[in-house]
Amino acid sequence: MAHPKSRFKKWQGIVLVLLLITGLAWVLTPAFLKKALIHQLPGIHDHQIFPNRTVETGQPQPWPASSRYNQIRPEAVQLDSLALMQTTAFLVVQNDSILFEYYADGVKRTDISNSFSAAKSIVSLLIGCAMDDGFIKSVDQSVDALLPDYPNLHHKGLKLKHLLTMSSGSNWDEAYSTAFSITTKAYYGNNLPSLMKEVQMAETRERLSVTEAVTPSYWH
Repeated sequence: MAHPKSRFKKWQGIVLVLLLITGLAWVLTPAFLKKALIHQLPGIHDHQIFPNRTVETGQPQPWPASSRYNQIRPEAVQLDSLALMQTTAFLVVQNDSILFEYYADGVKRTDISNSFSAAKSIVSLLIGCAMDDGFIKSVDQSVDALLPDYPNLHHKGLKLKHLLTMSSGSNWDEAYSTAFSITTKAYYGNNLPSLMKEVQMAETRERLSVTEAVTPSYWH
């Protein structure tokens, strides 16, 4: 029968080996995967885990409240839908005034939130500014000229308007629950220019179906 001290040393060695293997595996794990394992699925407070900076406003113009502000309440079925979708902020603007505001889960109007796909609208506005300033001719301009460093997008009939309307026809798989998906790499990774070169397009846009014409927000 093995001596208790001998058994202890044996288990101690096994634990040490397991710790070394675990530590080595963690060191060799890609940075994006480490973040994905730690933070899991995206959330509205993810600005706290990414580098960010404050963009100061020049002359802010607060949105005025309507004379009927929050006097018109959503119906119960609408509130149920907001709760079902876990909506934390809901705003209704009529003409130039705020008609209704709704916040949930302790969220306030002054809270900072992850913008997610709302950034697409901002980029679209910037494209309009670039057109006004003459940097971009039109939304019908070919991506071949606009993005010369991405040959994987060239010679496919791809135009700027296709990116703006999310109808490029890329093979992007927007899977959030897979650790090794391109979406996870884009969200938690730190080299988007390199990652975008992995995206492949349909042979030509004319051969696309409606369901195939999907563009990830990372192009915007």
